Amino acid sequence: MDIRINVITENNEFNKACVRLRSIHSLQKCCVEIDTEPEAFDVLQVIFEDKPEHFLIPESLHADDRMYSVAVGMGVGRLFMPEDDHGFLNMIADQVLRVVRQSPLRAGMREDVIAHVEQWRGSLS
Repeated sequence: MDIRINVITENNEFNKACVRLRSIHSLQKCCVEIDTEPEAFDVLQVIFEDKPEHFLIPESLHADDRMYSVAVGMGVGRLFMPEDDHGFLNMIADQVLRVVRQSPLRAGMREDVIAHVEQWRGSLS
């Protein structure tokens, strides 16, 4: 499974943090060895928007490309400065985990993906 992090925002600091923090790329690849053939999708797309952090809306399941898209909030008016990079990465992990927990994955697969994302988060320390 691939995890894709996308952004729809006017917050340039969020975009800068994504560029600055290469560890986001390892999050996007932390589940590649998980076989998703029996599932409805291979790609989990998490779209960060200028909304409160509790915002979460499943956009769609694109059957033709086996992608499940979910829009989440990144917080309104937040500054994603370098001194808060660890907090930024934890917020990304929290939102990805929220998406996985509400996804249509089967329970065993969901737990496997959660474990991989948590392992990635643990590598940040």
